Amino acid sequence: GMADDVIVFHLGYGRSKAGRVGSPSEAGSVAPGFNAYTIRATDAFLTAKVDCTRANRNHFLAIAGAHYAMESRRPVRHASLAQFLNDEDFAQIPSSAPAEAEVFRAHTPGTPENTALLNEMYPGEKRKHPYEHEVHGHAHEHAAHDKRIKPLNLYPGNPIKVAGKDANLSYRRWAMAIDLGSCTGCGACTLACVAENNIPVVGKERAMHWIRIDRYYSIPNAAKLMSDDLGAAGINEKTRKARIQDSEKLKVHVQPVNCQQCEKAPCEVVCPVGATVHSADGLNDMAYNRCVGTRYCSNNCPYKVRRFNFLQYTDYSTDSLKLLNNPEVTVRTRGVMEKCTYCTQRIRNAEMEAEREWKTRPQDGSNRPKILDGEILTACQQACPTGSIMFGDLNDDGRDGAKPAAILRWKAEPHNYGLLADLNTMPRTSYLAAIRNPNPELEKALMGEKGAEAHG
Repeated sequence: GMADDVIVFHLGYGRSKAGRVGSPSEAGSVAPGFNAYTIRATDAFLTAKVDCTRANRNHFLAIAGAHYAMESRRPVRHASLAQFLNDEDFAQIPSSAPAEAEVFRAHTPGTPENTALLNEMYPGEKRKHPYEHEVHGHAHEHAAHDKRIKPLNLYPGNPIKVAGKDANLSYRRWAMAIDLGSCTGCGACTLACVAENNIPVVGKERAMHWIRIDRYYSIPNAAKLMSDDLGAAGINEKTRKARIQDSEKLKVHVQPVNCQQCEKAPCEVVCPVGATVHSADGLNDMAYNRCVGTRYCSNNCPYKVRRFNFLQYTDYSTDSLKLLNNPEVTVRTRGVMEKCTYCTQRIRNAEMEAEREWKTRPQDGSNRPKILDGEILTACQQACPTGSIMFGDLNDDGRDGAKPAAILRWKAEPHNYGLLADLNTMPRTSYLAAIRNPNPELEKALMGEKGAEAHG
């Protein structure tokens, strides 16, 4: 993804006395990190004159992104403003090859094509709405999940019920939405999650973050270029590769990926000891003291968002290091699986606070004190500088006269989609496809008249 003729020069944190992480090690005088500020001049701080020479040696880089790549499955969906206005449901097209799209859509639960197919097969059944599905036994048509998906229930009815006036509001339903159009891939969410949830810093060898930033690239007209026959119209292999790698037209797309909190979670059905279970409010919980480290759940997770403690990363003996940990979150030991929990400790704290204010708070549909919209902020949501992450209760739909939760407005957007939702996992986390509206004059200046037209 690097532009041509560009070299990235990492400055480092510039610290040489920062405890055991930033200070020189006992074995030598070189610090684990590096400080490149020493070669910069005060009169050219932003444009340092640096000579680059080949070192003729290899350096181990911490790049784990390719491990989780989901290319060809359309994990990141994007369109221009004109494309969106022409087709608001562009993000709902299944991830399939063009030759397979017709067959794929006909057998994808919830699509109009699938509805028409079922009506032909079962003429006695009436299907009025192609996107209708059931939630807690009630017909439902909103876009809380990917519109194409109609749930195939693998679980019996949830036995945990709270008596209330409305069965559909018997318990809270936490969910998250991430706007890819405003996400810049800065990584603030990852660092906030590390600090909040006591995630160990393990170095380059392993990835332990509960939320990662995936990175993908797109080239306008790449499909056409790749389909050109060799030798046709003077295009040879060398020319084709040169056109594909044209850095002026290459676009970078970033996507934060955490546990999708699937309603039909593939990880739960394979855990032999019940360490990963579904809570009454829809969270995919982890019971760390039950986990025996089979890693079946990680193998069965299509999103690869679970992390396993292969080694003893936590220092339980040094008293001063204990102050680094969040006391409200379990400090995991070796041999257990861990993942995003939607900051469940913050959810439980808000619930307890609401219970203490039972008499002064408005009640929800279950005759319980209501948790107000925006009262719970996950660590990633709180740290996001562009406001790309939204979290809230899907049951907070304004039936009590209040304004519906913001998460419902995000979920109802036509370009809201679920990641790999065609697997019928019904993820509680969904994404808003990126809609780009660049200044056409700027595009022409950067890419030229023909380049801007090719870019669309």
